[in-house]
Amino acid sequence: MKGKVYWRWGLTAFLAVCAILVFYDAFYQGGTLQHILGKLAEVLAPVFYGLAMAYLLTPLVKWFERGILWCIGKCKGLRDKKLKRGKGLLRAAAILLTWAVVLAMLYWLMSVLIPQLIESVTMLIRNARYYYYKVYRWVDTWLAANPEIGSWANDVLTEYYNNALNTLTDTILPKAQELATALTGGICRVEVRHARFNLFNRSIRLRGITLSTDSTALAAKGTPLESLRIELEQLFVKGIRWKNSGGDRSLSLGELTLQSPVVRLVRNSDYRHPDQDSTAPKSKRNAREQLAAFAGQIAIGRFALTGGTFDYCELRNGKRLCHGIDGITLQTDHLGLDASSSDPEHDFLSGDFHTTIGGITYLLDDGNIKLEIDSLGVDTKTGGLSLRGIRLLPQLPKSDFAALTRNHTDWTQAVAAAVDCNGVDFAALLNDKSLKIDSVAVRNVILGSYKNRQVPQRQRIKPLFYESLHKLPWDVDIRRIRFDSLDVTYQELSPTGTTPGTITFNELNGDFFGLTNRPRNGRTSFTIKAQGKLMNRGRMQATFTLPVDSTDNDFTVTGRLGPLNAEALNPITEPLTNLYIDNGRINGMNFSIAGNAMQSSVTLELRYDSLNVAWMKNENGRLQERKFLSAVLDGLALKHSNPDSQGMRTGSGTTERDQYRSQFNYLWKSLLPGVKSTLMGRDRKRHRDK
Repeated sequence: MKGKVYWRWGLTAFLAVCAILVFYDAFYQGGTLQHILGKLAEVLAPVFYGLAMAYLLTPLVKWFERGILWCIGKCKGLRDKKLKRGKGLLRAAAILLTWAVVLAMLYWLMSVLIPQLIESVTMLIRNARYYYYKVYRWVDTWLAANPEIGSWANDVLTEYYNNALNTLTDTILPKAQELATALTGGICRVEVRHARFNLFNRSIRLRGITLSTDSTALAAKGTPLESLRIELEQLFVKGIRWKNSGGDRSLSLGELTLQSPVVRLVRNSDYRHPDQDSTAPKSKRNAREQLAAFAGQIAIGRFALTGGTFDYCELRNGKRLCHGIDGITLQTDHLGLDASSSDPEHDFLSGDFHTTIGGITYLLDDGNIKLEIDSLGVDTKTGGLSLRGIRLLPQLPKSDFAALTRNHTDWTQAVAAAVDCNGVDFAALLNDKSLKIDSVAVRNVILGSYKNRQVPQRQRIKPLFYESLHKLPWDVDIRRIRFDSLDVTYQELSPTGTTPGTITFNELNGDFFGLTNRPRNGRTSFTIKAQGKLMNRGRMQATFTLPVDSTDNDFTVTGRLGPLNAEALNPITEPLTNLYIDNGRINGMNFSIAGNAMQSSVTLELRYDSLNVAWMKNENGRLQERKFLSAVLDGLALKHSNPDSQGMRTGSGTTERDQYRSQFNYLWKSLLPGVKSTLMGRDRKRHRDK
């Protein structure tokens, strides 16, 4: 009796404490007890599941134990006493049999019922159209039998349809027309052949869209635009949400798809407005302001453009130059346009783009040079940019190019198999006008240049490579540029020659390290390292150290040349210098050049032996040897070997830069004083080489 009293008092005290805790938690803690109980429930969930399964399977276990196994034991002649002693073994056997039955049932469900269920669902989907028409006919029959309800439903749907149609025709399409008019200055008109919309998913499908310019409006505007025509096979918009409250206009689209757009544009670049005043301020709104008048913010869940074509024709200097881009594909998720802010630092465009272009054709230099690109791929999410099949092709013969071009430029041809860029910062390029790339790989390049000095050229200063880099209006920061398998051929026709001199650099490989035009983090220079073959024979390598800061003009070039027969240089020395190498062996050359934009100095060590040369002259288009001068040069002035009996000679000297000649000319002329002083024996080391 006392035990029951104690148990009741204990239970009462426990419940009282629990009530106090619940009251305290409800008024002071705000969910602490609930949180604890939730965590406790998560921990004890497996226990509860196990208890539930044990409760459900207990009848089956008892049936196996008492109804099957016990009876089998009786049939075997076992007594109750012996069976009771083996009760634990019977219980274990009953549990194993129970789980065997459960697993068999699960297997049966998986092998029989689930395939049947999948087949039923598949059949349901396959016959969905039939069920739809069956329900449609039933509803139609039912509405015919109940004309009052049918009339009411028809009125409601008609009103809903008319409201949606009015929204499409009175709001959406005029807004599109207004946007097209704003972006084009009122010179374009839009036509739509067919339009469909779906009320349930708020979608619009437009077919046969044409945007074209009005010639009368173009003439009145006085614009260099000759014509513009955009044809779009299909435009599909899904999930349209328009918000216009309190001056806040925004447009949200779940999906926007453009199928097979074709853009044809003709522009007169020679056009000059008769009343044009270059000093007058321009009141023309930019694209951000024009878009803000329509909607401050536009969000597109998924944007896709497929099969696009862009044809651009330009009237320049009396010529019609046509450029083209084919096979344009553009895909992006979560595209955003924000024109609500006037801050130029504010991101106007956001989203990750994946773009592929099947082919690009562009004409340069009044159509005298054609740029072709087989394919271009851009992925802003990964920072990837790839180009395949890049060709820069002159459209005039090599020998006549300088004479037929307006500026008498050099004939230049370049072909590259592939260019791959990784780590491109597209956001910096778009927002900050800064080119930032982690790495660039250029493969299989063939570069050819031909200079005709018999055609007078307009004198203009040619900046050095790093000077051009300093003058760029945007920041450049490329960590590494790798080029593989580069072949360069340079040809030059002298003013009195008939055959151009030729020098080749073959199988060039190398790297640009830290290419930039803005000094940062204490960086004062970037480096170019290259190695390959000269005239496809002698191995060579060179290192260029060029300044980063525009206030710094100093550069250095170091390099060396491996062994080769001296006669291999005749294709360049004979046509340009009238010097023919009859015999000789170059065993190696080391050089170091230090210079700036105005002059350079060289230190050179040239090892050779058995060198014999002849002085040539041009007579009636043919080179003839000047025997007297050749004898003087070869017998008296020229040193036939280095080192000789008196030791090793080194070459040195300075060169004034001709600012109207190319960088290659400057490098060649910088080496020439060192080569001359070595061949003529002006400088000599104090020690003799053994």
